[in-house]
Amino acid sequence: MAATKFPTDAATQGILNTVVNGLNTNGTFPAGATTFPMLDASTPPVWHPLTAPQYKAVATAIFNYVSGNDLIAAGNPLNATTLPASSITISV
Repeated sequence: MAATKFPTDAATQGILNTVVNGLNTNGTFPAGATTFPMLDASTPPVWHPLTAPQYKAVATAIFNYVSGNDLIAAGNPLNATTLPASSITISV
């Protein structure tokens, strides 16, 4: 199976946070949908319908990656010795 790259920019993080907050609050995607689309980072971007566990896994991976890099850029207050993982495997 081919790898899919997802963007980690601030706008994507905002969307992820909104959707995950809704999942955590309501237990479902908007309008009770069983999947929710997410654009990948290809050119042109492609939509991927993700289940709630998949969506949360992608959101968590982006959170860990961005937060880890932000800490290192801020002077490494946690004394990290390696960069955060830039890829994860999610079962579909």
